[in-house]
Amino acid sequence: MQFEVTNDFLASLREAVLRKDREFILAQVHDLFPVDIAHILNDLEPFEAKEVYELLDEKISAEVMLELDEVTRK
Repeated sequence: MQFEVTNDFLASLREAVLRKDREFILAQVHDLFPVDIAHILNDLEPFEAKEVYELLDEKISAEVMLELDEVTRK
């Protein structure tokens, strides 16, 4: 089953970033493939993407980095 990023999903993730709700954010991305996490980060504002990215463990974050759009990577 392919993961689809919805506006509702992004809105809930954005709210969690503002609340600094680490547990919620990690629960939302825990079972996703790195490419799916990258798609999410590409759709977030840069500061939001950074907050989510910094919560990922090293192995996953390295894989996600490879999948990010060049603009998001910076």
